[in-house]
Amino acid sequence: MSIKAEIAIQTDLELLSSYRTGRDMEALGELWARHAGMLFGVAMKYLKEKESAQDACGELFLEITEKVLRHEVSQVRPWLYVLMKNHCLQRIRKSSGRELESIDEIKIERVHVENPDFEHLNSKEDDEARLTAALDQLNAEQSTCLRLFYFQEKSYKEIAEECGMDIGKVKSYIQNGKRNLQIALRGRT
Repeated sequence: MSIKAEIAIQTDLELLSSYRTGRDMEALGELWARHAGMLFGVAMKYLKEKESAQDACGELFLEITEKVLRHEVSQVRPWLYVLMKNHCLQRIRKSSGRELESIDEIKIERVHVENPDFEHLNSKEDDEARLTAALDQLNAEQSTCLRLFYFQEKSYKEIAEECGMDIGKVKSYIQNGKRNLQIALRGRT
């Protein structure tokens, strides 16, 4: 049996194992080929343009060559789906609005995007101080989830894994934290 035929009959997890142990690019290529249609579909769903979706697929393939070595994967298709979804959402976040020059501007910009009532704040330093003080008023879980989601641009799943909680809790902490953050910021104006 030829090597290509052997690769074609392997399961997704066997292909991952072949890549992990021997950096077998043929195995990774076969794995990618099996799921390329689904991944392109996800990219089209979020990015809406064929060229952008194709770019996202190429970028994700490069990311996967490293991520597969760092993450333990038990179900390949859902893992790839989530990776593509998160990749597309990050592209959308980066492309929406104007380009920001620093993390300080990102912090301030996110407050303004969430609630335009805060545009009257005086300066970046005032904005950052108010935002930090307001985040400190939240409970620890809400503050941590908001900081990871907005400032470090982590996905719900990444936050859940890092904090040891389920995704539903992460979503709840972010939603309630945003509401409480707005209340806290209104009280400080």
